[in-house]
Amino acid sequence: MALNNFDAAGQPVQWARRGYFREAGSYEGPAEMVKAILSGRWNFTPEQLYGRGKAYDGNELVDRMKRDHITMLRLVWSPGFSHRGDECQWQVMRGLIQRAHRKGIKVIAYLSVTNSFWQEMFEAEPASRGWKQIDHDGQDVPYMAATYTGLVTRVLMCVNQRPWREYIKHKITKALEAGADGLFFDNLFSKCYCPLCREKFGEYTQQLYGQRQEMPLPEGAAQGPKDPSTQTGIEVVADSDRSRSEVRSTRSLASSQFWNNSVADFMRDLWEHARALKPEVVFSPNGHERWPLNVPCNFKLSEDATACTWSEGGVMWTNVALWKYFYEDGGREKPAINGAHDQVMWAEILAFGCDPIDRVHSGWSAWHARHGKAIYGGAQPAGRTALLMRSLSPMAEKSPAVTLLARRNVQFDIVVYEMMLERYDLSRYEVLLANDVRFMGEEACQRVREFVRKGGTLIATGQTSLFTETWEPRADYALADLFGVSCQAGLAGRFEKNVGKGRVIFYPQSVQDAAVSGNNGELLGQWMADVVGVQKNPLRIEAPDGVLASVWRKASKRIVHLVNYRGRPVEGVTVCVPDVKTAKVQLLSPEMEGEVAARDVTVTAEGVRFVVPRAGVYTVAVVG
Repeated sequence: MALNNFDAAGQPVQWARRGYFREAGSYEGPAEMVKAILSGRWNFTPEQLYGRGKAYDGNELVDRMKRDHITMLRLVWSPGFSHRGDECQWQVMRGLIQRAHRKGIKVIAYLSVTNSFWQEMFEAEPASRGWKQIDHDGQDVPYMAATYTGLVTRVLMCVNQRPWREYIKHKITKALEAGADGLFFDNLFSKCYCPLCREKFGEYTQQLYGQRQEMPLPEGAAQGPKDPSTQTGIEVVADSDRSRSEVRSTRSLASSQFWNNSVADFMRDLWEHARALKPEVVFSPNGHERWPLNVPCNFKLSEDATACTWSEGGVMWTNVALWKYFYEDGGREKPAINGAHDQVMWAEILAFGCDPIDRVHSGWSAWHARHGKAIYGGAQPAGRTALLMRSLSPMAEKSPAVTLLARRNVQFDIVVYEMMLERYDLSRYEVLLANDVRFMGEEACQRVREFVRKGGTLIATGQTSLFTETWEPRADYALADLFGVSCQAGLAGRFEKNVGKGRVIFYPQSVQDAAVSGNNGELLGQWMADVVGVQKNPLRIEAPDGVLASVWRKASKRIVHLVNYRGRPVEGVTVCVPDVKTAKVQLLSPEMEGEVAARDVTVTAEGVRFVVPRAGVYTVAVVG
């Protein structure tokens, strides 16, 4: 296993492990109905609004989930009101939790933990006025994902304020007393300049740099305040970790990490409280790709995803980078789930390390109920290539280069961020890819040197190791001894060097930036040729562009997932699986009844070769 859990949270209970559950969410009930009105986010008729308010009543919801083979149901417990305002929601939820349990369905309670409907909250809890986040200009920080119709009705509360933490703990206590089996925390945003956060930032920079620093103004602050009604929820965290790191100052990057760490500490505090009440509780924050947030949890859920696309002209978008990231981030033994909007995304999520939410097709859920434990439970990815991620930049920025790897069916794992490199067992890998990984500490650099000297291949690009782990620039690459070249203006080309038993290939240009911009096809082509060329006995797929593969290990078996993005079935896909000496191949798919026999199964010295007669959206081959 490449990665152990980083925290004492560990694995969730058996029913919540990968392959054992099917999860769906239903955001309804009286408090959620009022949230809809105050947020102005939805267009609805009075009849629809009434339906939302009554959706948690009776047996219809639970019966429908049972028919669709759902085992875990996420329901609204607290959308951002005071305890008094939430009580009407809690009353209907108590009965709904009991009805779900009688049907064998577990319940995850949804809590919005920094968002607050300030008019109701301040009236019910006058002291809460002192718990809110304050922007750099002294104003409230609005929750910006809502579409307000004039008045801003939702503001953010400060995660560092102890009274607010205790207030959320009370909501957790009530949820667990009502029988909730798990907790899901949403709206985890922090961009606070209150006196307490400023003081804590000074302490944080004192630890980093040996001297206190003032919290910097957000980028663009000099241009004046923005109209909250025109902004989005992502802009709330634009000053924390979503901005491109190459245009940000050291102090700005430090503030990003501080805010993220503050939210992670908040989550850790809530986790300890919840676990003391119910040790087996399922605990998950909506992290939005912010790496510290998945550490203090035993389950991972995020609403980040992009619709899959493929065209004959060569345009393709996959979420492979996102699924692999979520699978690794915070420990791969913690299941990760994401919403699926269609069958391709449902297949993609399962193939690359996560579990899908929502009922895309009841037949597919039934198929998962029959085969999920056998296919996904306890399986581990079989890649021999590790992709080292760059921190403090959004996943969408990294995805184009990862898509190149996926389209060539390079089997890779993601090593989540250079700052945590020492926590990985690199001995299982043959190749380490470092695409413009700028921020590297001395310990991480030493781990890379050991990997190469023991026989590994390093392929690095761009400004890899040109900054310290605290975002300060170096005069030269920390890994210049491996690259065989020093940093200088205009440096370009390709440099190769043997080091110990290993090999290093270095591109001073950023392959990631070239992939994002779509420019410099020659550079990308050479880089991909290097990546593919150094693979030893790789998985091979003979199929048209748009068919992606993912191979996993489960004991002596290999499980190959084929995802077809092309929009129509593909005939005769050839698969070559290395290191397997068996002719037993079982083909399964939610699109077909029973099993279909593989054709032309041949065992060679390298492994087993077989043909999938017809590959629809999703096909699984169990080999061995």
